[in-house]
Parts: sequence; C-alpha cells; structure tokens
Amino acid sequence: RQSRALSGRPSPLAGKPNNFLQRALDTRADRMEHLLFTGAPAPIVLSCVCSDSWDGGEFLSYPQRQAWDTSVWAWSEDDARLDAGGRNFNELAAFLQAWLFFGLLETVLGVKVARGEFTRQTDEEDGRRLVITTARLNGYLEDWRLHMVALPEEEKLQREDIIYDALSEACLINRRLSRKIYFDDPYQDSDLLQETLLCQSLLDCAIKRIVTQVLPAVDWTWLEGPNDQLLLEKRMRTAGWCPFTIRFLRLHLQPDAMAFIFSLGTLRARQDHGPCQKRYEDVGDHCVADQVDTQALPRHVTADCDCPLLSPQTDEIVELLQAGFVPTIAISMAEDDSEQIEILLSGEGFDKGGREMCRYLAISHVWKDGLGNPDANALPRCQVKRIGELLLELEDSWLDEIATIVEYKKPGHRVTVNFWMDTFCIPVQSRLQELRNGCIGQMRKIYQSAAAVLVLDPDLQQLSSNAKPIEVVGRLLSCSWRSRLWTYQEGTLAWDLCIPAQGIVFNLSEILEIIPEFSDEEDEISDQNKRDILEFSIARSIVAGCRRAVRDPVASVSLQDDAGDALRIMLRAMAHRTTSREGDETICIATFMDMDPASILAEQPQDRMVRLLQILPIFSKAILFAHGPRLEAPGFRWAPQTFLSPHGLHNEIHFPVTYAPDPSDLKTRLSVPSPYLHPESLGLVAFFSGVKLDPLPSKLIPEHFILMASDEKAFVVDISEIGENPPWGEVYKETSAVWAIVFANEERLSRTADALLVEWYGETAEGHALCRRKYELAVQALNDSILEGTRNEILQQNRCSGSHIPFQWWVID
Repeated sequence: RQSRALSGRPSPLAGKPNNFLQRALDTRADRMEHLLFTGAPAPIVLSCVCSDSWDGGEFLSYPQRQAWDTSVWAWSEDDARLDAGGRNFNELAAFLQAWLFFGLLETVLGVKVARGEFTRQTDEEDGRRLVITTARLNGYLEDWRLHMVALPEEEKLQREDIIYDALSEACLINRRLSRKIYFDDPYQDSDLLQETLLCQSLLDCAIKRIVTQVLPAVDWTWLEGPNDQLLLEKRMRTAGWCPFTIRFLRLHLQPDAMAFIFSLGTLRARQDHGPCQKRYEDVGDHCVADQVDTQALPRHVTADCDCPLLSPQTDEIVELLQAGFVPTIAISMAEDDSEQIEILLSGEGFDKGGREMCRYLAISHVWKDGLGNPDANALPRCQVKRIGELLLELEDSWLDEIATIVEYKKPGHRVTVNFWMDTFCIPVQSRLQELRNGCIGQMRKIYQSAAAVLVLDPDLQQLSSNAKPIEVVGRLLSCSWRSRLWTYQEGTLAWDLCIPAQGIVFNLSEILEIIPEFSDEEDEISDQNKRDILEFSIARSIVAGCRRAVRDPVASVSLQDDAGDALRIMLRAMAHRTTSREGDETICIATFMDMDPASILAEQPQDRMVRLLQILPIFSKAILFAHGPRLEAPGFRWAPQTFLSPHGLHNEIHFPVTYAPDPSDLKTRLSVPSPYLHPESLGLVAFFSGVKLDPLPSKLIPEHFILMASDEKAFVVDISEIGENPPWGEVYKETSAVWAIVFANEERLSRTADALLVEWYGETAEGHALCRRKYELAVQALNDSILEGTRNEILQQNRCSGSHIPFQWWVID
C-alpha cells in the first residue's frame, strides 16, 4: 500500500514499507471490557442495580407491565424537575437497567442472555459488589451480525423494525433523562441513576455502531443525540482532566469514544486545573493551566537541573533574514554521550512561484511545555539535548531521507536533520521587531514548505512503538497541542503531520488510511481473527473529530481553490482553541489566508479584528452565525469580537450553492453569489432567503412559536439557548421595529437549522435590505411530528405571520 496525504499530494511515505499497518493487525491483548482496546484498566466501574431479570416480553410495553409512567419524561416547556413517579432514584435506576440494558440487549440480539454473562463480582473495601461487565459484548454482537447477514430479506426487515423501535425508544428515554440530570440543579442521591444512564448509553452506542454497518438502508443518524452523560464528565474531572478538554470531547464525540479516551489517561492531569474549573464556571473560555505568562522562562527537563542556555548566534540569524533566507537549525552532539552539544545554523530559500517541499522539518509545540523563550533565542542545554536525541532517533527512517543533514560535522559527533523551530528562528529582541514581524508573515510558507511537521506534546510522546491507530488519534484529539491557536495552521498546512513517540514516528496520513470502512472480506485490514467492528467504528468517529479540529484535508486544498471555504473550516476549528497572546488571533488568520499581516500588527490588539475584516479578500457567510459578543464599530457589528473558545463557529452550516430565481421553476438554478463587505462600510452584503415579519403582538410571546408565511409555508422558531443572545424580553421590547428572519439554508429546514433575527430599517439605492443583526435562532419547517403533547399546545397558542422573501441581497450590520 502506498500512502498518500489526505489532500491528494504525494506523501513522503510513498513507497516506504508500511510497518504500522502490520502493527495495527497484531492480535489484541486480552482486555476486561468492550472499550478497552489498548488493554488499559477500566476507569469507571458501573453497578448492577436491577434485582429482577428481564421478563422476556415485548420491549415497548415493559413500563406498563412494571407500572411505570414514562410520559412524564416527555418534552415540556416548563422547567419541571425529573419525576420518578413517587419512587426514589435507586428504584428508577433498577427499572431502567432491567429495561434499557438487559431488555434492549435481548430484544436486539433476539436471544436469551444470561445475566451472569454481563455481570461480575468485585472485591472492595466495604465488601463485594455486583457490577456490569461488557467483556463479552463484542462476541455477542459479532454473532448477531453474522446471523443477520445470513437471514432471508423478509425476515431481516421484520427484525429491522423491531430493532429500530426498541433502540429509538431506549435512546430517546436516555437522552431526556440524561439531559435533565445534566442541566438541572444537582439531584441528591442520583449517583446510581447516573451510573445506569451511562451504562445504558454505552450499550446504545455499541448497538448503533453495529446496526449502521449491518442495516445501512435505515437512517440511524438521528439517534446520535447530545453527549450529556454527567457521570462520565464528573469522573474525568475527579481524575484531573481539564474541564475545557472534557467539554471539547463531549461536544465532538459520543459517550463511548469519550470513555475510551478517558481510559488512555493524560499527563495534563498532573497540572492544577482548579483555576480552570472556576474559570469554566465563571467565564468558560480556556484552560488556565496551559496559558503562558509572557515573562515565563523555558523549563529544564528536570526540576533540579540548572544547565546553561544554548542558542544560535543572533547576528547570524539577522544576516540570514536580511538576505531573504529562513533560518534552520541542526544539533551536533558528541557520540560519547558527553555534554558537548552545538547548535548549527543554516538558511533555506523559498521558491517564489508555487509550492515546493524544502528539505527541513518544522517543529510544532506548546510553549507551556517549556520549549518557548520570550527573552532570547535559546533553550536550556538539557532541552536541546532532548530534542537532538529525539531527532537522532529518526535516522534510518523516512524523515532522514527527505530532510537535509548539515554537511559540517566534527569527528566523533552526530548531527540531526535540519529543522525550523520558532524559539530558535524568530528574533525576540525589541530592536529586531521588524524582522520578527517579517518572520510572522512567513509562517504559512515556513510550515507549508517543510518536508514534515513534527508535533511535540507530552501526551503524544507517551505512545509506545506498538500503539494502535485508535490510541494515536485518541491522544491527538485530546492533547493540549490540539487546543492552541497557532497549531491549527501548523498542522493543516504541513505536507505531513508526524508524531514522534517512543522510538518511532507515527504519520497521520498513514494512520488515517488504515482506519477504513469495516469489511467482511479477508483482506489485510479485516482479518477474521483480529478485526473489531466497534474498534474500527469508534476509531472512525475519532478520526472525524481530528479532521474537524486538527487537520482537515479540505482546508489545505481549498486555500488554492476556495479560500472562503478554507476560512470557514479554520474558524470552526478556532472555536475550540485559545492563545495566551491578545491580538494573535487575527494575525494567525491573516497568515493562514496568505495575507500580509503588517497592517494588522500596526493596530492595537482591540482594533485588529476590524482591520482584518477590512482587508480580507473573501468572506464566509458563516461569520454571521458565530456565537459570542459582537464588535461595536458601525458596519462591523455583524462580526464577533473573537472566534476563539468558547465563542465562534460551533455549528456546521451548509449554505446553498445554487438557488431558483423563479419559485415556479425550481429546475432552473443559478449560483449563489459570494458575500462581500459593503464599500461604504454599512455591513456584510450576503444573499439569503427569509421572512419579513408582520408587526408583533405587544404581549411577550414565548421562546418557541409558529411562524406562518404568506406562501403557506410554516416554521417553528426556537430562540432559546442559542449562542449568547441578550434576554429575549429585552429584544422583544422593540415591538415597533420591523423584524425579519434570515435563513442560513431554507432548503434544509426539514431539520432544525440556523437563522438570524434582524431589524429591517431601510433599503439601499439598489433595493438591498438594510438590517441590524439582533438574535440567533433555530428554525424548522412545521411538520406533524413537532405538534405533539404539551409543546403542541404552546405552539398553537403563539403564532406570528410574515411575508416570505425569496433570495435577495441583505446588508447586515
């Protein structure tokens, strides 16, 4: 197999022996539970609390047989607390476990399952405890899969209906109860209930993953609801995980993938995340433990070390930069393991036309890990030695063949490949600020031209040489390196992203290639005795998270073909990233978009976002839907003050590419024109459809109402818990204003989609609507499934009307 980078560019690995593939196929070590793919101990033990066995009856009617009323958990407008039907939470936990764990398991498998197959005794300080075990789950699911594949089509469809109904009900009940417990005030004595809900949620995830493969004709995606498992989050915090990392994983992964990553552990748990918890509750923006004080000095490898700093000659760096070269570094080390270490300096020139791979490596790291220096281009000798030893381990690897080794070499010394690292290669002295700014302006070219980018992160360096693909991507998605601002472009622009670990270098494009679709064929991936359908499925979901948050191949390609799409992808990734330096955000965006950041650097940090928007060559409409406080400058109030965590673009918004100018002729379509900044700075000019509202009633309408449009279209509008809007009552006071709702994509309103409430205050000479952005909304086309129960009553009592507006230009400030 020849590896290729995700963007379609030839990978430096092409033609190299694929040893990693063979490691991925090695027989798994014995493990206790179905998610412990790496052999790690289970971080959470879940109690078996149901005293009665599953009665073997029809799944959906089990609550009636046990005298439980599940209708009290249905959606309601009020904030009623969880109703256990007059019983305590332990009784509720026992009922749910019998029904939604053991009952669901037997209903899906279609066979009787002995309770002892999924329980075991544990010895604890206060005695023995009966707990749930899923060690045999994979075997049961694999037997079921093979059985389903062999069934006649008619019988398979019958089983499909039964499974769909049971799994849908189980997911819905779990989602409602988990969300109640997660967002309501703490419930006393609910620990066992939380354990039961997590246990059942993990089973739901396993079944969903396998039925998706076996019954692909059914749309199972709607069952993947929010990850609101409070117990999992609490246990991770107790184990020392940062609350911001937990939130990121919760938003991007289903509970089983998040639980797997929890089992891997993290060195960051040794940090003090107490201040992070307080900031999470008060502000909710970033990890305090990873923030760098601008005066922070580099750290030694060990606390008791006081070795001197080593650095290249500053005047030589200046000469290279003034001559138009990019400085690169090599480390010369004595073979006798003495402390004779020397930093060698050389220069790299770029081809001005097009993109070309240069023969050096670029190192990407987090300053908090002790490899940065705000005062000098120097690091402690122990850190230089550690980097040198790491690079020397790459000898005889593919990196050794694509990067240059400095010709100068003392007898008895070994020399590393050339590499670029900001700490050594970007001047920090104030007198050299102009050269420093020039280096910052070249950041895109530096990382884009490097033969490979090496990621240095303590958690990633814990990977052993026989680590499985799922562990590599799991650690990559959860490590601190993933959460920093500048590392986005460093990873995305690279020819290849490489992870040096213990005696080996993992290559991201190679790893992503060997996490394929599950197959029954006896090929090199799906070996009959070594495959694991759940492992591959969870690995794919983690890979999807990596593509969104770490390295999206579309972004790299789009920089040449569709810069607006590349900008949108970057801004989405930034919503889960932070930086220690105020003002770096706009510089990073500019360099990623291949813009000269000089005019941005000339502004004060608080003025840089406006300047960036003024010089952006292309825009994404997604900026209008970004969460967070807005800019105050007239003409730019449509844009957020920051795209960084916890604000920015959290939702994947699919805007229409074409539209029908004549509503009566839907086959004739034109391309939707791109947005642009109004030449007189009146706002962003964008092409949308929407509804212009009739005057609103003076009485405050609730946050859920029906909107009836003039062309018999009807929508449900939800204005609660969307972004960071001002209180609805404050906005509603302006009932004399003319309001309109702008749809992000009206053709996708069969499901909930993004929209904006704007104040329509006039028109331009060209007839474009002049509006002020007021509120983020969620809108869905009205259908029968929405009009149920108490929600139907509330919606029917609150209706607004308006005139449907086909696609037109809107000037939004």
